[in-house]
Amino acid sequence: MKDSEYNVVEVAVPVPVRSSFSYLSKNQILPGTRVKVSFGSRTLIGVVISSSTKSNFQKDLKSIDSVLDDKELLNKKDIELISWLSNYYKTPIGEVAKLFFPPSMRKEIEIPDEQEIFELTQKGEFYSEDLLKKSPKQLEMLSYFRKEKTATRHGLKSISYDSRILRELIKKELISKKKIKYKEEIQYETTENFLELNSEQKAAYESFKESLGSFKVHLLFGITGSGKTETYMHVVRDVLENHKQVAVLVPEIGLTGSLEKSLKSRFGNKVVTMHSSLSNKDRQRSWKSIQSSSAKIILGTRSSIFTSTPDLGLIIVDEEHDSSYKQNEMPCYSARDTAIYKAKLHDCPVVLASATPSLESFNNAKLKKYALNKLEERVSEASKPKLELMDLRGKEIISGLATNTIAEIKKELTNGNQVMIFQNRRGYSPVVVCESCGWSPNCLNCDVRMVYHKQTNKYSCHHCGYAENYFQECKVCPNNELSFYGAGTEKLEESLRTIFPDFPILRIDSDISYKKDLNTLLAQPLKGEPMILVGTQILAKGHHLPDITLVVILDGDFSLYSIDFRATERMNQLITQVSGRSGRGNKSGKVLIQTFVPEHPSLEKVVDSSYETLAENLLQDRNQNKLPPFYHSINLITESTSYISCKEELIKIRSMFVNPHIDVIGPQPCIIEKRKNIFRWQISAKSKNRTLLHNSLNRVLENHKIIGNKVRLSIDVDPL
Repeated sequence: MKDSEYNVVEVAVPVPVRSSFSYLSKNQILPGTRVKVSFGSRTLIGVVISSSTKSNFQKDLKSIDSVLDDKELLNKKDIELISWLSNYYKTPIGEVAKLFFPPSMRKEIEIPDEQEIFELTQKGEFYSEDLLKKSPKQLEMLSYFRKEKTATRHGLKSISYDSRILRELIKKELISKKKIKYKEEIQYETTENFLELNSEQKAAYESFKESLGSFKVHLLFGITGSGKTETYMHVVRDVLENHKQVAVLVPEIGLTGSLEKSLKSRFGNKVVTMHSSLSNKDRQRSWKSIQSSSAKIILGTRSSIFTSTPDLGLIIVDEEHDSSYKQNEMPCYSARDTAIYKAKLHDCPVVLASATPSLESFNNAKLKKYALNKLEERVSEASKPKLELMDLRGKEIISGLATNTIAEIKKELTNGNQVMIFQNRRGYSPVVVCESCGWSPNCLNCDVRMVYHKQTNKYSCHHCGYAENYFQECKVCPNNELSFYGAGTEKLEESLRTIFPDFPILRIDSDISYKKDLNTLLAQPLKGEPMILVGTQILAKGHHLPDITLVVILDGDFSLYSIDFRATERMNQLITQVSGRSGRGNKSGKVLIQTFVPEHPSLEKVVDSSYETLAENLLQDRNQNKLPPFYHSINLITESTSYISCKEELIKIRSMFVNPHIDVIGPQPCIIEKRKNIFRWQISAKSKNRTLLHNSLNRVLENHKIIGNKVRLSIDVDPL
């Protein structure tokens, strides 16, 4: 059979090859449709990205095995976004295309049309709690339904539900179960009213509203507690009234819960979430409701930006500065930058919101590329917290806390207030060492020390997850007593329980929050009782805890001597964000920053200057030193079980960069040279001209072929 009798379709197949592949089809297949194809000895699922009626090929082509969808699942703008992501981030187009589907749809799986809904019955509303006294778990679930009225199985995960308990309540006719079509609306009560905006908020809101229906990037630069969320809630309402969709991005899963609750209290059943903690079924169901336009608000983490939104009218990127928006593995995309390009394709505005904007966004606002909307006052009666440096020199320190700091904590607790202590190290002791020979328990797979975790009684690697059971003796010399230094969140929590036995201590870090729902944990301080919260940067992001009056930052020196040129920017952002948890209610707030170098210029500026002033100073330094955002960079990373192969491959690649306007640094080992038993080396190429840099790299990639499979090459465009 001749090629001319067929349609030729280009298929993005999930293989590590940058181009698409041509296949034949008797029927026309629209771009955005999933197809099953033969690829070598394998059968794979790919996505059609283009189709033509005539073949330009003289050779024989394989035919499509089967078409999996009755209609296209991705629209033209999705295909354009896939192409842009592949070209800009130098990633095989098939590897990008698969990200636009939930995991279960990357396989040949039928999408279900129904889901289970559980509702409180009239009998359950008035059922006597005394009858459930002997069944506290049933009573807990019934109380949840009396508050929420309706729930899905995913919603019940917030109370760690047991399906047996649910069955018992259904059997007693306190809860009913039914199945609904996905296009039917799940009813949620809308209980929260919109608050009146102040003059700054109104000005920002009017600016957003004015740009609806056209592409524009807004930087919402508002200090902590200034009402950024309330401001963009108002424009979300306008978008929904125009029958359009809104995508809201947050940097971490832990931030979705409180924002989801707030969105549902305003907009009810129109809200769905998309993130990796959802089950495959729930992600698939959310995806389908978004793709069919029955869901109007999509709340999710970075990968949710790939969800097909046919009626997109607005994108909001909350905490836009957060490095979690950048993926560290290929494709090394920035969800923030992808959101901007997606908004351009859909001809809609995008709002980048932050109290501490990235220097890239701040500079674009200075250059008038972005509209700058500033909120410089806290809402209601809240006042800005007072920042102080606590000089640790010559002071007694207990598990990282100076005795003066302990006295300040005691004073706040005695006055009925809450205290937050920030320590960005989880575990018990970050440093374990033999004082006789200097040996430390290192990870077998990575080039890093392991951290002792008392809760699990293990030494753990925070990079690959490798762990060893606790041992006390050195494995190199006869010494049988290892020494433990430093204080992680576990040790800090233990010490605080000893120092303040009469007050609750709540630890919140990834060791805890992965086991328990973060919103359930954060509900405890919302009761207003005096207590101490101990946590990592999870606590620094976006949480409204109105009774915290004192924030303590244990290690204010953490970034002062880093080799990372972004370290000072991140330190400023983190201190500002952590400080923003203090004094958010009607009480004034205070922030203590413990340091051994209080005279350091960077710390003095943090205390005495606004974030805007800090950003201006950093931009001057970056410009003088040929660093982003004034220069653009790309890292090329080789990974191999062979140390020599990593280095040799990069030497070949470096020799291919011949343009005098491109600076190339390396080859050199990555900061963590060995991870998961794989050696890692890199070169960094930078230029003032972004187009020149990308074109040069494209030529390198076209001409360079890695021989064999000993080395894996990764490309990180705009690395963080």
